Amino acid sequence: MTILCCMCGVAIEPNLANMCVSCLSNEVDVTEGITKEGILIQCRGCLRFQKGVKGGGGPFLDCPLESLELMSLCLKKIQGLNRDVKLIDASFIWTEPHSKRIKLKLTIRKEAMRNAMVQKSFVVTFVVENLKCPDCSKQYHNNTWKALVQIRQKVPHKRTFLHLEQIILKHSAHTRSIGMASEKDGMDFYFGEKNSAERFTQFLSQHVPMRSKMARKLVSTDNHNNTANVKLTIVAEIAPLCKDDLVILDKRMANQCGMTIALISRVTTQIHLIDPRTCRRSEIISERYWKNPFSALDTSSSMVEFIVLDVEPLNATPFGETETVSDDILAVVEVARVSDFGFNDTTFHVTTHLGKYLSAGDTVKGYDLSVCNFGSSATYYLKEELPDIILVRRVFPKKEKDGKGQERKKIRWQQKLKESQKEREREEEEFEAFMDDYEEDHANDEIPVMNLLDMNDEVVDELEIDENAAEIDEDTDEIETKPLVVES
Repeated sequence: MTILCCMCGVAIEPNLANMCVSCLSNEVDVTEGITKEGILIQCRGCLRFQKGVKGGGGPFLDCPLESLELMSLCLKKIQGLNRDVKLIDASFIWTEPHSKRIKLKLTIRKEAMRNAMVQKSFVVTFVVENLKCPDCSKQYHNNTWKALVQIRQKVPHKRTFLHLEQIILKHSAHTRSIGMASEKDGMDFYFGEKNSAERFTQFLSQHVPMRSKMARKLVSTDNHNNTANVKLTIVAEIAPLCKDDLVILDKRMANQCGMTIALISRVTTQIHLIDPRTCRRSEIISERYWKNPFSALDTSSSMVEFIVLDVEPLNATPFGETETVSDDILAVVEVARVSDFGFNDTTFHVTTHLGKYLSAGDTVKGYDLSVCNFGSSATYYLKEELPDIILVRRVFPKKEKDGKGQERKKIRWQQKLKESQKEREREEEEFEAFMDDYEEDHANDEIPVMNLLDMNDEVVDELEIDENAAEIDEDTDEIETKPLVVES
């Protein structure tokens, strides 16, 4: 049995409204009472969104664009979505980033008449307004930091800190800091909360071998409320060792590692060593290192370039490894200094662990110990065991990039002491050399190579370092179903 629609006369199944689908949706507006526009408060500095109304003092939340967190925040700001309205679907509509608009497409279902449900879709537009959050506002006032993390490493170069910057950028560990500054032997990170500084220190201990010390400075007290304002200073000392450094182990450490002369192949939470004469590898954990610390005999800045003339692999298997697993092949390599070409015919026969990677005509870097005078007691007792040449790594030719490459910028670091022109030039050369090596090692990574302070230039300029910060002596230790559903 069919009846005619009271509006358009189309034959339909009988219902209480006596209307067809299109007429019922036109006559009844199920979106009445639901707001179609709204306002979102976003911090211009940290890009976080405020929960609540503008000026209401609500907290700022991390809500990336088109995320579930931002969707939840937007839905809470829409008035009229009560129990009578069922939300079927919600999705974002793409808008221009500079339009300051966020659009949501909502699909709702509501009972228009008895046993008659109407389903409709509509768009809600949110206007993004800017407001500084309390954390970002502190950046423009002096002496607002509550905790300071001082990272130090007593080495004549900054390769460790340049590598540490890339690790921090990769994991976004610096987002809670309100300022950063460069120092002579490291860099400082300022935080507005003490818990953020402690988490940052824990993050560092999971990537580099370090030890930390803490000090607290009393700024002010309130005897009536029994409260105190205390500033926290954490000094994180990194082991003064880097990749490709040459080390000589003492008798106790040599017995544990099975080597006396070693090269540092990698530095993580452990110090990875390799004996260039036997291909034996060993690891020293951070706790064991700080019980018996040692420094590098020579660093990579002293390495000399050699030309490979001949390679003769040896039939020796590295200690503790099989032939199918080992990446190191022991070989006798005949090399000559690059500086000697055209002047003499001096060559050297060197036993090295780079037999798998070298062939005649390659360029390799290594330590020329025959012309070095270290003046160390350890080298005196190892005079017979100390080889003249130690090869470290192969040098690959630089590839010419098509077009203009990525521009590398170094912004101003806030300094306590003024640097000379020579020091700035040396740091610039060291930064460029590190970026060449880093881009070669991470050619397949999608993480952009940048400077950690590129995104904090204004913060560094505004931050005033408290000269009275606490210092530490470094020598001390079901959807309801209804009979009729109308869609429009």
